[in-house]
Amino acid sequence: MRCFSRQERDSMTKEHPQISSNKIHQWKISVISRRNFKLNFPILYKKIILLLYTALITTLSVMPASDLPDIIVFPYFDKIVHICMYAGLSFLLLWFWDEKKRKNKKLQIIFIVFAWGLFMEIIQGVSHFGRSFDFFDALANTFGFIPGYYSWKIVNRLKIQKSI
Repeated sequence: MRCFSRQERDSMTKEHPQISSNKIHQWKISVISRRNFKLNFPILYKKIILLLYTALITTLSVMPASDLPDIIVFPYFDKIVHICMYAGLSFLLLWFWDEKKRKNKKLQIIFIVFAWGLFMEIIQGVSHFGRSFDFFDALANTFGFIPGYYSWKIVNRLKIQKSI
């Protein structure tokens, strides 16, 4: 955006008396702040958070089984862990795509969560880290969409109520 010198602003206000120098300056600041701070930075932060969380899931998924803690609270406790991890991924995907106003957002995110979970299980199956492919882990990853979706709905509803 072009910055006006003091002489240019003064000449504009002389030519158009209805426009004051302060109004030009205020308009310039408001346009810059709307474009840069309200639109670009939150999307950048959302991308970074989403990428870091996806990297965390990937790291935990390909980590050797010997490096993971052996905690057994009850049978199939690891499925609850899978659901929670992919609920977080679903929540972050919904939070990121909230800005984009796309149709069929839920179906796209369910597909992404399913595909990423299945991809991680296939990687576990072909790698030599003491991990193996488990269909029920892939299913638990996909079911992680449900709590992630409903937690996003609750947060979104609270955000709307707070802004009213």
